[in-house]
Amino acid sequence: MEAFFDNKNNVLNAQIRSSVDESVLYKLKTTFSFRGRRLTILQDANPSPGGPVTVGAIHWDDRIVEILGQKKKLSDIKRHEGKYFRRVRLWKWGPERKEYTVKYEDDDWKAKLSADEVDGVFSVPYRPHLFRKPKPTTLSLTTAALEKDEVFLILIFIYSEAKRQDQTNSSVGAGSEGW
Repeated sequence: MEAFFDNKNNVLNAQIRSSVDESVLYKLKTTFSFRGRRLTILQDANPSPGGPVTVGAIHWDDRIVEILGQKKKLSDIKRHEGKYFRRVRLWKWGPERKEYTVKYEDDDWKAKLSADEVDGVFSVPYRPHLFRKPKPTTLSLTTAALEKDEVFLILIFIYSEAKRQDQTNSSVGAGSEGW
C-alpha cells in the first residue's frame, strides 16, 4: 500500500489517501485537553457493510492502544532493546503475531520483521520550503504487513512520530501547539 497524508506534516489530524487514485482510505482525528493529546482515532473511510468505522485508537493519557475494540497497554506491546545509541523499539500486538523492529533512520520510520526486509516505511518530511510545495507525509506497507498488521503499523508509526516531534519541539507545551 502506497499512501500519503493530506494535511502536510500534521499526522494527528489528517486523511490517509491512496497514492494511486487519491481516494480516502483512513481518517485520523485527535482530541486535545488542557494537558495535551487525549485521544487519536483511526477511522476506516470505506468500512465493509456492518463493519466498524473506528478501527483503531491511541489513548494518550492512559497509554493504551486499541485495535478493533481490543485494548492493550503500551508497556505490553512495546519494548526496547540495545544500548543507548543503538536502541531499537520492538513492537508486537499479540503472542500469535510477529515482532516488528521500528527505528528512525534517514528521516524515515522503518518497520522490519527481519534484518534484511523493510515491511513498512513512514516518511515525514520536516524541512519547510519557501518557494515550492513541501512533500506530503507518506506511508508504504508491504503486502505481508497489510494482511495482518495494517492498523497496528499505522498506529505505531503515528505514536512514534508524535513522540519524536515532542522531543524536537522544545518550545511547545505538552505537544499540542506544535501541530
